[in-house]
Amino acid sequence: MKKILLMTVLAVALGISTANAGPVFYNTGVDNAGTQLAGGSLDPHYQLRQVVAGTYIGSSNWVPAVAMDTSITWPQWIQPADARWIYIADASNLGQDWGTYEVKTTFDLTGYKFSTAELSGYWALDQDGSIYLNGHLITTLPDGNWNGKLTAFDITSGFVAGINTLTFVVRFPDGGDGIVVSGASLTATPAPVPVPTTMLLLGSGLVGLAGFRKRFFKFKK
Repeated sequence: MKKILLMTVLAVALGISTANAGPVFYNTGVDNAGTQLAGGSLDPHYQLRQVVAGTYIGSSNWVPAVAMDTSITWPQWIQPADARWIYIADASNLGQDWGTYEVKTTFDLTGYKFSTAELSGYWALDQDGSIYLNGHLITTLPDGNWNGKLTAFDITSGFVAGINTLTFVVRFPDGGDGIVVSGASLTATPAPVPVPTTMLLLGSGLVGLAGFRKRFFKFKK
C-alpha cells in the first residue's frame, strides 16, 4: 500500500497524468467540439470516394464529405441535433445513378486495451449500405431505413491497436443521397502505463528508507 502511495506521489511530482479522457469518435457533420457544421462545410472527420461508377463518374481518390444543409435534405430524413447528414461534394446534378461510395472515418485506440473497446451509435442512409470495421463486415441496412428513423449499431469486436478504420459502403442512386451517424459512443479500458525504471528504483529506495527510519527510531526507544 505504501509503495502504491509513493508511486502516485512520484507520478504527480513528475507531472505524469494518471487520468484518461477516453478515446474519441465523431458523429457525421460536426466539428472537433461535436457541434454541427454549417451546411456546405467540409467534414473534418469523414472522407468518401466512388468505388463503383454509375452515370456520374466521381473521383477515385478520397475527398472530404460535405455537411448537407437541412434546406436540401429530404423531409423523410430524421434530423438529429448532434449530427448532420453528409454527402458528395458535387451533388447538384440530381436524378442520376451516382453509383456506390465508401465513406470512412478513423479513430485511435493508442493507450487503450483494444480488446475492451465498444463502439455504438445510430445511423441512417439513403439508400442502402453496410458498415465495415477494419475491412470486416459488421452490419447492413436495406433501402427504406431512412424513412423517419435511425437504426442502432453496436460493435464489440474486430478492433486493433492504434488507428482503426470504420467504413460505410453506401449506394447513392441520385445526387440527393447521404448518410448520417448520430449518438456515437466509443469506450475502452486504458492500458497500464509502464513506470520508468528510475521511478521504480526511486520508489523502492523511498520505501526502504521509510522502513529503515521506522526500525531505527524503534531501536532508539
